[in-house]
Amino acid sequence: FDAALNPYARGTVVVAFGDEGAAVEEGYFTLTRGLPANLALKAGQYRVGFGKLNIQHPHALPFAERFHVLGYLPGDEAFNETGLQLSEQFAAGSSAVTLSLDALQGDTFRRLRESSGASNDPLEVDGEGADRDGEPRTAVLGRASVFTPIDDRSGLEWGVSATQGTNNVAAGTTTTVFGADVKAKLWRSASSYVVLQGEFLAANREDAGPNN
Repeated sequence: FDAALNPYARGTVVVAFGDEGAAVEEGYFTLTRGLPANLALKAGQYRVGFGKLNIQHPHALPFAERFHVLGYLPGDEAFNETGLQLSEQFAAGSSAVTLSLDALQGDTFRRLRESSGASNDPLEVDGEGADRDGEPRTAVLGRASVFTPIDDRSGLEWGVSATQGTNNVAAGTTTTVFGADVKAKLWRSASSYVVLQGEFLAANREDAGPNN
């Protein structure tokens, strides 16, 4: 469901239906006009704009299975967070540059730790609450992308993304992911085109232990 809320804002809700009933996958609003410095604002629950693949829902992908490279991102099915994004787009010659910064709730970064069984392990001493899972763990994400037209219809887009969040509050351990992506859409005739697309991701996850 997508509709204009007023001349400055739009609202979007994406609902998925499955064996267990209906669930809201995304629910957010965007402000594209009226902010200083031509900034745009997005807030709510949404598939985070890390690269080009994560923002696409499964039904929109050209393959039945999730791309394995997305396994480096937080989240089981998608990097889907509650947050706020500020973005700006500006011209650089014939290219369009887009910069964005997200402040995220960070729940997808959370990793439950199993007890080591040692007598000094906080999970043995204080129970499951020792990992302080209920405490805030704000995460951040930054992205820069450049779109350059090749001709009247074809174009090349490339971007870089980075995100970091806390996977265990008690231990203060973090997960950091870097990514680079490129997408070329080449029109071969008035009714056909070729899309070439790839993403590279690298992840560094600190693991919480009983002595953290």
